[in-house]
Amino acid sequence: MKKFLALMISVIVLVSLIGCASSNQKGNNATDNEQNTPVTGDQTGSDSGEAKLPSPTIKEGPIKIAYVPSVMNVYYDQVLSGMKEEVDKLGGNGVVEVLIHAPTSNETTVNEQINIMENLIPQGVDVIAISAESDEPLTTLLKKAAEAGIVVFEFNMPTVDLTSEYYVSNIGYDQFEAGRLIGEWAVNHFGDKPTKTAILEGFPGTLNTQRLEGFLKGIEGHDNFDVAFSQTANWTRDDGQSVTENMLEAHPDIDFIAGLYDEMSLGAYNAVKAAGLQDKIVIAGYDNTEAGYDSIQKGEMAMTVDNGAKNIGSSIVISAYQYCKQGKEVERVIDVGSIALDKNNINEFDTDSYKYVKQEPVPNYLQD
Repeated sequence: MKKFLALMISVIVLVSLIGCASSNQKGNNATDNEQNTPVTGDQTGSDSGEAKLPSPTIKEGPIKIAYVPSVMNVYYDQVLSGMKEEVDKLGGNGVVEVLIHAPTSNETTVNEQINIMENLIPQGVDVIAISAESDEPLTTLLKKAAEAGIVVFEFNMPTVDLTSEYYVSNIGYDQFEAGRLIGEWAVNHFGDKPTKTAILEGFPGTLNTQRLEGFLKGIEGHDNFDVAFSQTANWTRDDGQSVTENMLEAHPDIDFIAGLYDEMSLGAYNAVKAAGLQDKIVIAGYDNTEAGYDSIQKGEMAMTVDNGAKNIGSSIVISAYQYCKQGKEVERVIDVGSIALDKNNINEFDTDSYKYVKQEPVPNYLQD
């Protein structure tokens, strides 16, 4: 009887072991099948299945930065100047190389940037620095860039997803706050005087909305400001002039014109001067372009807001170098700040900020 029970126990154990072995073999086969399946972005990175931004690295050799503004204009030329000067200080293109990939028109920015990103990702650049009204339309491409090991910096982008794992930093300034500074300046300038106000807006969108809402916040609670006119002038001087000409026919008693970009404000001044109203109507601008600066110096435009365009460019290159060459983490949000400029402080502004100034290499630059 004992021998029979022992035999039965042995058979049961053997069957159990065979069952476990069969079960384990099936598990291994499943794993093999998973390993043979091409890995997609949804399967890489974190445990949640999301592709993640490449970690800080210490890269040998030069790093290539693809510069992708929303369009090339005066402002983005200033940003580029800041980038080029930092490259000079670091030792030139043998250390950091900046490649310009810019859309040709504001009207086609989103579609062109999508095409640019799709072409850049397989080219093996190290960094993409991109500006847009929002990063939402670019999310899929930002994810692909992360999967390809490309580090992304967003700049001058008013709406960003701060939870996104696809970019390192958002570098820029607060569009709302810069707009608010125009309103604050106007309140200080006009005091309690009844002020009939016109606003020249840019293209409809987030950028325009934040600037506009900031301005309205700046004059909030001051009932002497009557906003009698608000219309787009498409960010351009020509449209700023034509829109203002039409506006003056309907509202010849306007006291104050707030342009949400200097170029529109400069066009407004041309229209105001042609109407002989330059001594009556006060004009404010935004972004402190060189032409805007000159206009204030001549007593034409009354004020503008500087938003540190060149500092943004400097910050892009410095942050990219620290992240990709020195293996350092960088700030998630880098705000270069804004300042209102008028006849009282315009001479304090460094006009070299409008242009590229060749720099000499700086030994041990950015080294601890």
